[in-house]
Amino acid sequence: MVKYLGLTGSALFVSVVVWWGVRPIGDRMAVHADRADSAAAPPDSIQPTLGSPRPSCPADLASDTAGVREPIDESTTVSTPSAPRGANEPELPRKVFSPYDGSRAVVGKRISVRAGDNLQRAIDRAGRGDEIVVEAGARFLGNFVLPRKPGDGWITIRSDAALAPSGNRMTPTAARKLAKIVTAKAEPALRVEDGASGWRLVGLEVGAAPGLTVTYTLVSFGDGDETSLAQVPRRLVLDRSYVHGHDLLDVRRGVGLQCADCAVVDSWISDIHSAFDAAAVWGWNGPGPMLIENNRLEGSGENVMFGGADPRIPGVQPADITIRHNHIIKPLAWKGRWLAKNLVEFKSGVRVLMEGNVLENSWPDGQAGFAAVWWSTDQYGSAPWVTTCDITFRNNRIDNVSGGILLTDGNRSANPAMTRVAIHDNLFTNVGAGGINGRVFWLVGPLTNLLITHNTAFAPVSSVFFDGTIRTVPGLVLNDNILGDGEYNVFSTNGQGMSAILSTVGTEDAMRGNVFVRPSWVNYGSANFTAATPAAVGFNNWPQDPRLSGSSSFRGRATDGRDPGVDADALASATQGAK
Repeated sequence: MVKYLGLTGSALFVSVVVWWGVRPIGDRMAVHADRADSAAAPPDSIQPTLGSPRPSCPADLASDTAGVREPIDESTTVSTPSAPRGANEPELPRKVFSPYDGSRAVVGKRISVRAGDNLQRAIDRAGRGDEIVVEAGARFLGNFVLPRKPGDGWITIRSDAALAPSGNRMTPTAARKLAKIVTAKAEPALRVEDGASGWRLVGLEVGAAPGLTVTYTLVSFGDGDETSLAQVPRRLVLDRSYVHGHDLLDVRRGVGLQCADCAVVDSWISDIHSAFDAAAVWGWNGPGPMLIENNRLEGSGENVMFGGADPRIPGVQPADITIRHNHIIKPLAWKGRWLAKNLVEFKSGVRVLMEGNVLENSWPDGQAGFAAVWWSTDQYGSAPWVTTCDITFRNNRIDNVSGGILLTDGNRSANPAMTRVAIHDNLFTNVGAGGINGRVFWLVGPLTNLLITHNTAFAPVSSVFFDGTIRTVPGLVLNDNILGDGEYNVFSTNGQGMSAILSTVGTEDAMRGNVFVRPSWVNYGSANFTAATPAAVGFNNWPQDPRLSGSSSFRGRATDGRDPGVDADALASATQGAK
């Protein structure tokens, strides 16, 4: 039980101190040093040496489970995306786990479980290819364990209820007919045993008893204490399910992802909130690949979090992560009730693709309220291999956030620096909502090969803010965006506009084909364009329709011959139905 609680004695004191340490400090929020409560403190002997040369992000990290993974069968497919077009462009996930719809996964017996039956006994009896069918609407109170089983294939646990086909997201209304699995303790309602594989959870409601006030993880795909790849659970799917806390529950994780070949799809994860860090989906010790697709994700601290605790498996960190077509949102009713930080945060992650998501509502509280924060750091100094690199963020819609994206190194020189990040074809609206921040891209610490292209965003303070600690950004490309309408726009301590670019990159070629709105007196270089107001850009109907109208003087003026700013048609296609 201790591994789920992680709040005994001094650990509780540390959590309280860390939470206080991330409160606002004037206009600038202190970047947090949060902790995942289930990880043990690192040995004192393993600490980064500050001031030592910072290693570069390797092209490949030890993230594969070769040698311990079961053979891929017909119910598991992987695909290999195309390689990067250039050395400075991020690599896409090498493998994308594709959860099978289960129609051919059931080849064994059907085990019926009705209200009052022993669900754990049915789980223990089931073999590969079996299907456990749980009575619709029945409630099962307990902490159920999905054990390791011999052989290959799947074991399915599903409600005996008609479900919409795969690709349709579960909703709380539709969930009324589902079988309910409820924890009344701090332990998970559903937990996968070390080394277990091939479990499919379909059409289940997972929650906590009304009288429970504190719990830690509702669905545990690995607990984060694994010390070898053989212990990592794999081939796990949560499909068309409803995972939720309740209004008075302090809960840290909806789904813990410490796994390989695992997916959370077509599900609704809500009411995941805490006075400490909380996330709808959180992982740090699983090698991937992982798929998070077509879900509603509510989390008060971070809705989606990777890192925040050190992996215990040497050389392993989350990798090959695809986050697609989700509604990532903080309910506005949480303001002032639960600790809020950012919508998405990575402290570690390699080969990450985020596309077609709608990110909504983030405000200053425990941190500055960014849509996304990407660090490149371990948590305690015990995992110097941990890094964040090869990140692709494209075709996402971001609305009603205090800030856009913060990229930082976390002030740890032992970890490889962040590199190969592409942010393109995204639409940011209502940046600066809910309080001060008002910056779209805030760049801190060692960064290389950062591509910011074809985004449309306005912000009241700055569109591109080079933090005072940053010296250079080798490989920065800032092309073909529509930005501005702030007091500083492209800003550094060495000046604005082209002065900021020359002082951090050293060449005017790093910034071309952009349309900048205000301040008009700044020199943006001859390869860029200016407009007096957002209306002067010539949108069809800002912000509802960010396309450039036929009368806009900036049509076709991007460096690639397209219109500057977001590709609104591709964005609409990618995000259709995500919200």
